[in-house]
Amino acid sequence: MYYSLSRVGYPVAKIRLFMSIIAAVFFGFLLYSASVNLKWFTILRGFYLLLGIVEGLLIGELEARIVTSKLMRETEMITWQILPITAVLFGLPLSLAVTFFGVPEFLPFAAYLMLPFVPVYYATSGWRFHKFERQNKVQVFMFVYGLKYWTEPIVSESDRFYHFMRNVASKDSFSILSQTGYSKKLIATLEERQDIEPSTRKALFNILQVMNEYRHRPFDHLAAVIKNYFY
Repeated sequence: MYYSLSRVGYPVAKIRLFMSIIAAVFFGFLLYSASVNLKWFTILRGFYLLLGIVEGLLIGELEARIVTSKLMRETEMITWQILPITAVLFGLPLSLAVTFFGVPEFLPFAAYLMLPFVPVYYATSGWRFHKFERQNKVQVFMFVYGLKYWTEPIVSESDRFYHFMRNVASKDSFSILSQTGYSKKLIATLEERQDIEPSTRKALFNILQVMNEYRHRPFDHLAAVIKNYFY
């Protein structure tokens, strides 16, 4: 049976905690540039920044609470409640800013609100999901296009390698794709296994190398964007 496309996702806690660091550094630089080079910073815009931090905390905490409370009873769920709440929390301040200070205030408002919001949101929700995972001994995944979450039991490296070999043997491409994030650990396990026939070992290693390459491509693109921006 092929792995469902609806189960192609990423581990929420790990990715968000990692991205919170990347976003804090990159967006922090953008805020610094806007404040110093463009001289955008004012006392009013300082309140936008504080509002962005507060909204990051609120939405990150709210999303994690909604999701984890349902995942305590179910292994899979779809949440839409966060969308209207987020729209109100962003739309209302934006409309007030544009109404009272004019359309030219739109871009500074968006910058000072969104740039601090993103890393705070990632860090808050990532930490809450990480805490849930440790307490319940599961891993939370999110569908690549959002809204859908599910839990999977934490498996040992030997079990994960067994499932990988089974997926390769059955040519289950979607299941293999779902294991891309574990390619480095699978390579390490393969290197430890001495009971695998050499030609089979080589074929598995080639597959894992391709998986590992695709695993790093999003970060290569991010590094290229940052490099082009700075240099």
